[in-house]
Amino acid sequence: MMKSETNPLERLLFQGRYQELLAARPERLSRDMVPLVLGALSFTGRMDEALALFALHEKNFDREQKITATFFLALGLIRTSDYAHARKLIAQNLLALRGSPTARSRFYIHQGLAFYRYFCGRWDAGLRIATKAFEAALEDGFSYGKILSSDLRGHLLVQVHNVDEGLKFLSDAALMARKLGNAAVADAAEISILTYEAQYGLRPKTIMSKLKARLKSRDATDTYSRASLLLEISRQLMLRGQLPEVRAYLDEASRLIYMFKNRRQEALLNLRWAYLSLISGEAYRALSFTQAAERCLDPQVDRSLELAALGLQLKIVKQLGIGERELSLEKEIQQKSKLFGGMIHRRMLNRQSPLLLSGKGDRLGEMVDEKDVERVLSSGLLLLLYELKDCSWERQIFWPDLSPGVSVIFDRGRVHTVTGLTPLMRKTLTALLQGHGRKDELITHVWGYEYDPQRHDSLIYNSVTGLRKILGPSAHWIETTEAGYRMASGIQLRTDDVRPETFSGATTALAPGLNHRQLTFLKKVKPGEFIHVRSYQKLFHVAEITACRDLASLHREGYVLRVGRARATRYTVAGETR
Repeated sequence: MMKSETNPLERLLFQGRYQELLAARPERLSRDMVPLVLGALSFTGRMDEALALFALHEKNFDREQKITATFFLALGLIRTSDYAHARKLIAQNLLALRGSPTARSRFYIHQGLAFYRYFCGRWDAGLRIATKAFEAALEDGFSYGKILSSDLRGHLLVQVHNVDEGLKFLSDAALMARKLGNAAVADAAEISILTYEAQYGLRPKTIMSKLKARLKSRDATDTYSRASLLLEISRQLMLRGQLPEVRAYLDEASRLIYMFKNRRQEALLNLRWAYLSLISGEAYRALSFTQAAERCLDPQVDRSLELAALGLQLKIVKQLGIGERELSLEKEIQQKSKLFGGMIHRRMLNRQSPLLLSGKGDRLGEMVDEKDVERVLSSGLLLLLYELKDCSWERQIFWPDLSPGVSVIFDRGRVHTVTGLTPLMRKTLTALLQGHGRKDELITHVWGYEYDPQRHDSLIYNSVTGLRKILGPSAHWIETTEAGYRMASGIQLRTDDVRPETFSGATTALAPGLNHRQLTFLKKVKPGEFIHVRSYQKLFHVAEITACRDLASLHREGYVLRVGRARATRYTVAGETR
């Protein structure tokens, strides 16, 4: 076997210095050098050269050399989506297990199969095999093998079992790679950590700046990592309701992906375009993008991406009301999720029919499943509010006090929060939404005065100007007319209790200043029925301080009565508020 401490080419390979290795190779390669050169060619995407070199030397390899060479060649083929050829090579290596190979060779055999299982979406099986690869590398004292198997185990754990544990394995792999001097593997692991943290809702307040900083630091030649970062940044921007910025990132990702023809990334790119089209109100265009994504996939291998495409199609056909297709998609997703799905797919399936879920660390999934509006608002992932509050993408909705002091604007896929809404602004907005936009009507409904142009025009102007400033990107909702102002057509006012189609001025007496939890509480709890702070917490999935604040506010305004002191305090709805 080759010894890394005495073989300079092997050291270059294990440190990820592939171009240096290829430049340093002699014209006549010895048998033990060929697997190293194959590794460098495979990792740099030069598969035609790698295949030719393998065919030239295959008959001269001893068993250990052939296992190593086959491993590197199979990895390169998987990366370029030549799955059928890779599968044959991996099967050849598996046959070698019958001959009791060395620990180093067992690492290569198991790592190759686990890598293939990862791409196939067979994550449970892949995790078991990757663990065997790690054990073989540990037995051999093979540092490079420990790095690769730790990295792969991290990816597999994230998919099937435990995000937190998976990220720990990836972090360990990055640290070991830095120690070995392999910046390429360390960078890849660190980028994976960032993208997983983004996907699962970890550190939502800082993740965008970290993703953009990593993108800025990437070498222009590292097209795969750049494309991966661009795709995740575009996804994060969509989740934040910042649609105008998304297209620029997707355009740049499109240029890289189509130039270098990575099929899996092309499928992901089409799914991003599909989701952007869906939330922008272009459902049929979104459907065509999901179908384009499916055409990029190998049905025997890319099963996890196929599930992602099917899940997005299901959202689209539900919006379009294609009932027959909706039923067939639900059935197909249920069947395939049980066989090939990871944690994300199982959560998606659970929202349709309850299942026993395992897995830790999916903060984003937890927020959606628990309908935790407060956490969503805190995270900035405002697009999730569409699902939590059952809002259609094509609607334009103003939702006052969705959380205390925070109102939300839904504007055809774009979402932003509004703070600083004063009672006067609320009354002005309500009057406009009810069609009372003439100056004389505004003065009567908002201020209770009899309209006098000389005295009141500036008052109305300043109030509307302040309201437009508060509305920010949606200031255009308030239009100027000859007689005063009006709300643009289609704008709706929503609360949890008051649907847009039933909203009337008679219901507003209870609404000003109350958030959705308080309104629901007043509706559900009957006079004479008492509730503790802990019960309020459990009912609305909020922190104790939030529950105390909501109930104290209701007591101050006279909506509820308070009985008892300290932890024995109970609240009941005042009869006259019913």
